[in-house]
Amino acid sequence: MPGFQQGLMVEELRRLPELEELMIVTGASDLLARLRVRDDGHLRELLMDRIWRIEGVQRTETSLAIAEMEPKNVVG
Repeated sequence: MPGFQQGLMVEELRRLPELEELMIVTGASDLLARLRVRDDGHLRELLMDRIWRIEGVQRTETSLAIAEMEPKNVVG
């Protein structure tokens, strides 16, 4: 995606109160966002009413965390 368009998407995503982390990544996706939602209804509303309406968003892939682990090693 063109850099200027990505910048606009980043700004829109940064406005979401549910956003905890946003990264530019390599591979099949351009961005990786970690969001915190209350329940599946909140997730559905966030995706359908806000994220999917952001200009430039072509697709999303959702994974749900079922446990949080502490990192074993920290690069220093």
